[in-house]
Formats: sequence, structure tokens, C-alpha cells
Amino acid sequence: MDLPYQPLRIPTGWLVEWNTLFEEDLTTSDRAEHTPLGASDLLFMRKDSAKRAIDVEWWLGSRSPVIGEYRLRILKYVDAVSDKASDVDWESPTYTYETSSRTELVRKLEECLDRV
Repeated sequence: MDLPYQPLRIPTGWLVEWNTLFEEDLTTSDRAEHTPLGASDLLFMRKDSAKRAIDVEWWLGSRSPVIGEYRLRILKYVDAVSDKASDVDWESPTYTYETSSRTELVRKLEECLDRV
């Protein structure tokens, strides 16, 4: 079964590194085989001019450890002169948002894309 990608309004300047964010509502059972460590990468985007990246994952989170939820994080580049996405500070996100609702995730993601 081919699932459609989640439509997103992406402003100019963002580069999508990977995208497996589909237009479907997830449950823990949907991702059980993909979450051996409690997380599944869904989307990673970067904006070199702002030295920021956005990461979205499905994980067995702190608020809903049994149900699972989406986690969106804004990450800064470790080196201010770097243009490599691998140089992001994974340990200290500048913003984190968690929700079990895909529609709320998309709303917040588009808001963050406009803000950064």
C-alpha cells in the first residue's frame, strides 16, 4: 500500500534531507517494528542561512509512553560557520514540541518553518 506524503507548506530556504512523514495517523502498533529504541525518524529539514534544522520523529514519549507521540525539535548548528546538517546540537534543542495529533504537528511544524 502506497501512502501519500503529508502535504506541507515549506517556505523558501529549507532543504528536506529526508521525509517519511505520511498522511496517516500513527499509533504505537503502526510503528512497533520501526521503533526498537523508542523513536522513528520521520522528517529532517535544514536552513543553512539560519543555521537551524528541524527534526520530527515518532517516539514513545514522556507524556504518552504507551501510546506514542510526535516530537518536533528545532536544532542549532554546533559550528556557526558550518553548513553541514550533521553538525547540529542534538543534545540541546532550542525548541521542542510533542503531540499525539498529526494535524497539530503539521500546524506547529508550518509555524516553526515560518518563524526560523
